Amino acid sequence: MAVVALADVDLFFRAKIEAMLTAAGHQLAAAGEPADVVIADVNRCDPAAVVAAAGGVPVLGFGRHTDAALLRSARAAGFAKVVPRSVLSGRLGDLIADLVG
Repeated sequence: MAVVALADVDLFFRAKIEAMLTAAGHQLAAAGEPADVVIADVNRCDPAAVVAAAGGVPVLGFGRHTDAALLRSARAAGFAKVVPRSVLSGRLGDLIADLVG
């Protein structure tokens, strides 16, 4: 089980992510709680700031598939993995498992 923090995720998608995390056996971190993985919406965040705030914790980014340049910029900023929103929705448990080993 991984503890997952969310960064700059809108309320509607946050509820969906939380349900997917629970189904995959993971849990959402409470405010200030250490996390094993950070998930960030690259369309709503400053990628460099998220990586800095994560303090070495792997960051999984997601965004619109039509924003390829923005997805690339998140990778360049240091995100461990960046995927389109549809991939996150379909493979969240596997993506987290890849990041936490």
